[in-house]
Amino acid sequence: MAAVRNARLDNICEAVSGYRGKRNAILADEKSDLSAALTIMREKKMHSYRHAGVELARVSGEEKLRVRTTDSEATAAVMDEEDEPGEETVQPEGDGYEDPDAIDGEPIDPE
Repeated sequence: MAAVRNARLDNICEAVSGYRGKRNAILADEKSDLSAALTIMREKKMHSYRHAGVELARVSGEEKLRVRTTDSEATAAVMDEEDEPGEETVQPEGDGYEDPDAIDGEPIDPE
């Protein structure tokens, strides 16, 4: 029995193939950029960096980055499990508070 061709399915398969190719290229570019970012952060002795809604943080004990997308106007706030979405509890400065963007207690120079 011969397989019947379906033009719509052929078009969908071709589109998916194109998407996969683009996604693979984008992932390769991201991997290269993150490798460069890790190198720069090591050289500058930076542990975290946040810009354009993306937070980069070096993983302690490993030579890799944790990448999170954040609200572009994010603060040093955390959400408690009891909070409703959109509500944040800000940790007060003092005992137990560490600024994730500071090195040895000093804020990171943005330059």
